[in-house]
Amino acid sequence: ISMKEHSMQRSLRSLVPALVLGLGHLQPAQEEQPAALKSGLRPPAGAVAVINGESVPRKEFVDGLHARFLKHVTGSQALENLISQKVIDAQMKERNVAIGDDDARAEYDRLDEELRKATKGQTDLATEMRKKGMSKNQMLELLRYKIALEKLAALDFNKETASPAEQEQWLRAKRADARIETDPARLPDDAAARVGPGFVTREEFAGALLQLLDPAESVKMVEAAMQARLAEQLCSAQGLEIDDQDVKEVYDQVKRRFESDPRYQGLAFADFVKERYGMDAETHRGSSNFRREVCLSRLGDSMVGADEAARLYREREREFGPIHHLRHIIIRGSDDPKFTGKMRSLAEAKKVAEDVWKRLDGGTMEFEEAASLFSEDARSKFKKGEWDSFTPAQLDKVEGGAAILELEVKRFSRPLLYSGGYRIVKLEERSPVPPLSPETAQELRRGRAFQLFAEAWKKAERGYDLERLLPAGAGE
Repeated sequence: ISMKEHSMQRSLRSLVPALVLGLGHLQPAQEEQPAALKSGLRPPAGAVAVINGESVPRKEFVDGLHARFLKHVTGSQALENLISQKVIDAQMKERNVAIGDDDARAEYDRLDEELRKATKGQTDLATEMRKKGMSKNQMLELLRYKIALEKLAALDFNKETASPAEQEQWLRAKRADARIETDPARLPDDAAARVGPGFVTREEFAGALLQLLDPAESVKMVEAAMQARLAEQLCSAQGLEIDDQDVKEVYDQVKRRFESDPRYQGLAFADFVKERYGMDAETHRGSSNFRREVCLSRLGDSMVGADEAARLYREREREFGPIHHLRHIIIRGSDDPKFTGKMRSLAEAKKVAEDVWKRLDGGTMEFEEAASLFSEDARSKFKKGEWDSFTPAQLDKVEGGAAILELEVKRFSRPLLYSGGYRIVKLEERSPVPPLSPETAQELRRGRAFQLFAEAWKKAERGYDLERLLPAGAGE
């Protein structure tokens, strides 16, 4: 079966959610409320959000959703659903088939009764819909299409009822005849798809998408658009204007930082962006999130000169150095009952660690030799106990870090208790605080800009209303 046919099947099945099709697997409701899709100030007409008197236009937000989710699995599902519904609507009109509200309500009642019986009264359809954030009107609309699909397929197969496989076959054939187009380059600016002579609008796509997304994710996206506006307002107050060259420069900086970070070695930048933001790198570069990043980068450059960067560096010196290069010997132990019989106790671990320490203190064994013989840390054992390098700020977060900071170069600690047992640490070398590099200066500037931004975000007069994008009655 082709990928396109798989897509058709998914579309057909998702016309009516698992809530309807999988009655036997439903569980009693969980007490869980989705995040609100509207909050704060009411945006003016034609906007989905407002911040400090500046609107986020409805069209801009809808176009952003379309660009981000068109090739995303959730966006594809939303669009496939809408296309199938358009196809069914056209066939209903052509065949003069009408499905009334009474038909949908009767099917709703039938499913509700089935569900009550299947769960022995532990739940009902309304409860399960609330768990999934669905309104009764949304469910009735889905049921209307479900009934229409069954009826239309039965007519064409000349049967009283059509099987699910026959309904799927019918819908696939009708979609093939509908001359469907989803390539944005071949569509008007406000269309997400062409279905025969008609269109699925981007507004319809946005409304369907918001019904599939977790409400908290939807709120996060509109807040990103608001934050981009706020960052632009802060730049404007400093007399800064952002152009395409700024976007390119900041994008290149972000990519260079990523590629030079040893934590991401072997991972392509495009793959990282896709995994983290759910979009390709080019779409991310044009997104609200990145627009905010560009504004704050330029704001930091404007606010923090060379002298101020040097002052900030001195103030935060412990984050940068001196750098402690350490070796360690790990002796594992635990008093957790779940490790009884599998690992020595803490008292036993301490006894072993003290014995190792006495050998070191008495000079009968070098630290590197003892690490190779006694350490139970597989990562460092065969590297003569070589552990890692830490700044003072990093050691503040390490168990026993205060004692490590007191060590003299080439000296080792007494056994230090930590969550995995006991550790003996040797300070191999203490490197001085490195000079302020251009990269660190840039990070300090960005940090100052983000601090200013966070303060402005707390004080901003703002609000959003994404319920305006939902189909009429979806929230009822």
